[in-house]
Amino acid sequence: MSVAVATAASRKTVIAFIRQFIGVFVAHLTCSGVVFANPAGSSEGLDARDARRLRAWNAFARVSHSYTLASAMARDILTDYYSRRAPEYERIYHRDDPVRQREQHAMADEIGRSLKGRRVLEIACGTGYWTQFVAENAAHITAIDSSPEMLALARAKNLPFDRAKFCEANADNLNSVPGEFDGCLAMFWLSHVPRSRLAGFLKQLHERLLRNAIVLMADNVFMPGVGGELVQPENSADTFKVRTLSDGSAERVLKNYFSESELRRMFALQTADLQITIGQCFWRLSYHMESPPV
Repeated sequence: MSVAVATAASRKTVIAFIRQFIGVFVAHLTCSGVVFANPAGSSEGLDARDARRLRAWNAFARVSHSYTLASAMARDILTDYYSRRAPEYERIYHRDDPVRQREQHAMADEIGRSLKGRRVLEIACGTGYWTQFVAENAAHITAIDSSPEMLALARAKNLPFDRAKFCEANADNLNSVPGEFDGCLAMFWLSHVPRSRLAGFLKQLHERLLRNAIVLMADNVFMPGVGGELVQPENSADTFKVRTLSDGSAERVLKNYFSESELRRMFALQTADLQITIGQCFWRLSYHMESPPV
């Protein structure tokens, strides 16, 4: 390698590190309540072109040592999809399906009961639909999402100001979220994590939780014909759903499905009291952290 090429490579490394630092710093300040004219990821006051540029910048700035630029771009695609879906997102919770409604009510009851009195970190809170059931009885909930449009709808629910805080942050970088937590909620998020990164995601999540913290998660059971066409690219461990929005636009979204045995293998080492319920529409699980991860 020539000196010129080596110097260029070093320069790119330094620039990437600076952008990473800025991304984490801005995310921390935004979550801590510092107000910016255009906080990270916010498209308020920007035209469509500049809003896309800002989101691309934030995706690049969030790249950590353990993730590639391609991973950041994949996350940005997911964020962009849910930002466009935000106005219509909660329709899924009001489908005229007695089985679905019964399972949703059971999840809401368990969430409110299990997280009562705890300081909760919620991953990918979206519109705050599930946040509201936590905020009723929790000591406090910090709910994060990477979509400004989703967070705007969540904040509009006017949950108790002293018990609920919404922060723009990425689930790949939980260290940017301040606070100590003895509870965690992750609804319909695990299916959006690439299988190759599941272990890393769970490790960093558990590192943020106190001893004896309780974790609750839920996600979809695969139902043929529901939620779009399921596709699996060649040589990919992940599956995707082709989703169509009300405006007719379509997006291929990462969506993995897990069997009960897969879930047990994934979480067995974390706890001795893992509880898994597999319904017709959704699965849900809960467990306590036995001890801080090593």
